Amino acid sequence: MDTLQQMRIFVLSVRSGSFSEAGRQMDLSPASVSRYVQALEERFGARLVNRSSRRLSLTHAGEVLMERASRVLQEYDEIKPAIADVGQGLQGRLHVHAREFIGHHLIAPLTARFLEQHPEVDVILTLSDKPLDLIENNIDVSIRTERGNEIKQLSLVMKKLGSWPRVVCASPSYLHQRGKPRTPLELAQHDCLTYQFHQAAPVWHFRRGKEEEQVKVHARVQSSSGEALRRFALQGQGIALMPLWSVSADIEAGRLVAVLQGYHATPTNAPFQHNVFAVYQKARHQSARLKAFLQTLVASMSQAEVA
Repeated sequence: MDTLQQMRIFVLSVRSGSFSEAGRQMDLSPASVSRYVQALEERFGARLVNRSSRRLSLTHAGEVLMERASRVLQEYDEIKPAIADVGQGLQGRLHVHAREFIGHHLIAPLTARFLEQHPEVDVILTLSDKPLDLIENNIDVSIRTERGNEIKQLSLVMKKLGSWPRVVCASPSYLHQRGKPRTPLELAQHDCLTYQFHQAAPVWHFRRGKEEEQVKVHARVQSSSGEALRRFALQGQGIALMPLWSVSADIEAGRLVAVLQGYHATPTNAPFQHNVFAVYQKARHQSARLKAFLQTLVASMSQAEVA
């Protein structure tokens, strides 16, 4: 009996939660799935699952095998595409994940550019503000704007792709009505659109040369959604502090106007640079498709990178 097939059925059973569901997905009876797992237990000489509970649960040996088998299967599944990449040029499928805001405004346009350069590659672009496990969801690369705790996992790698400035901006209608702020301190007299933080009042930080100052702004609107803040700004509801990638098209089209351009700015105590990272599995770092995709992102983002 094929050990790889046994491990694949075991991993699928654990992820789906039952032999029945794993059997349905692989067109096998629950009894057949159980026999595969039992054969795997006999091969390794250890009980892997507790069969007494309604939902499948793992023994300690099962947990160890689940982690190792998942890696083995991922690497095995990468062999054929990797050889195809070398022999026939880039082809196959790339699964990319990003949060909704950066996905719509930055990653989707850059992915379109990548697809133009590599017509034999297909892309799954999953946009979700919910954190997704790369291994469980078979994701090749996740684009982030922050360092996550999961990067401590030895199986994951984080690579910085670029840095973008933030820009203070508002609609022409708002600035016509309320005036254009000339210094950061003048923001205290304006309505501002801020990210939702757990503090009494949002504080924006500014730097020009070696001088830094902090301004407590009046938050007319607070939101956890960058896209919502962008739309409020477009509708003339106040002044927003946004990463440049999210509003560059609006500024070029005249829908928004950048102000206080002589300053670097950031909300709270975040870095003045808005960094963008790629997170991917170590097992996939040799994928030619992934390397080419990251090269496209780096080349495009470097045009806006700040020293």
